[in-house]
Amino acid sequence: METLAAAEKKAVEGVVAKHNDECTRSFQVTVVENKKGQFSKETGILIVGKYRLYVLKLHSKKKGIMAVNAHLLDIKEISFPSDTQICFTVRTGTCTVEVTHYLTDQIVGYIYAAFVASFPAIKDSFPIIIPDSKREKKIKSVVPEVESALTCGGYVNTYEAVCNYFSIPVCHDISWDINYLFSFNDVQVFNLSELSLRSVRLTSNDCRGMLGALNYNKWFTSLVAEGKLDKDLPLYVADVFLGNTTLQSLSLKDAGAGRDFCEKFAAAIESKQMLSLTSLDLSGNNLEDKGMTQIANILTYCSKLVSLEISNCHIGSNGMNALMRALDNNTKICGTLTTLSLAGNKLDSPEVSKLMGSLLQRQSN
Repeated sequence: METLAAAEKKAVEGVVAKHNDECTRSFQVTVVENKKGQFSKETGILIVGKYRLYVLKLHSKKKGIMAVNAHLLDIKEISFPSDTQICFTVRTGTCTVEVTHYLTDQIVGYIYAAFVASFPAIKDSFPIIIPDSKREKKIKSVVPEVESALTCGGYVNTYEAVCNYFSIPVCHDISWDINYLFSFNDVQVFNLSELSLRSVRLTSNDCRGMLGALNYNKWFTSLVAEGKLDKDLPLYVADVFLGNTTLQSLSLKDAGAGRDFCEKFAAAIESKQMLSLTSLDLSGNNLEDKGMTQIANILTYCSKLVSLEISNCHIGSNGMNALMRALDNNTKICGTLTTLSLAGNKLDSPEVSKLMGSLLQRQSN
């Protein structure tokens, strides 16, 4: 790592402190810009933070201008235009830096190591375009073999990184519970209701950070978020399924979920076209016909569903008919479903009675 001058070190410290981050490595680089076919080069500093990547351009007056300020989750691609250049494509644009050739792989290796430390469950999705296997081995050799020592699949690391992404405070009570109580007892049920009782009352930001981290975690197999802990909780739960495909059980009983949850949940499942849930409990929520229709439409992706509980969800004839048609058309579910709770909804439709009889007959066969 190249040595930075005192003024440059101060600039680095100011940048990471402003974003509640920590500097793991910093390098002197040349920032290469292409403005309408005209290339310009400028001295800069590349900072590999614990959670973010920064490229700071240094003007003659040492006043830094940020060329890149991207969370690790916002890095879309890292490529090598030449042996001495690294191109970063992030959510807000692209930036190319130039360094001596022996540093290119080292720099990307440190960025990859930061990503693996925060998101070990999805390390294989890190978007590096590596020219050959020899360089890939060199880049990934920077990452220490610590994955087996991580508690709960590295959940706390991921939770803290997600809090940084959302610019929300970390709840250290939650981190302590996960690191010590959950890991010691080998708990794989993520129960928000229990955490709310143990910790200080959970805020909306707490729920957002915790559930956001589940998006990138493969340790927990069940999610329980019962009761009205927060008005936005159901929407945060829906977002979990944008990335998580390993949860087997979801209980959102009496959580205040409505049609907006159903719409977002269905969109998340359709984007992956799979759902590993064996148990889904949405009882006591105001799904109504439109919400139930959304849920019915994604049952085609639920080939492992054993239990579906939607009692007291204010579902009328249209919603129940949509559910029954979906069940009737899905032979896989009919072979696995053993519990179907519909109490407290409108069940007097002739079509519902007919299809219920059909489902019961299939189960008996």
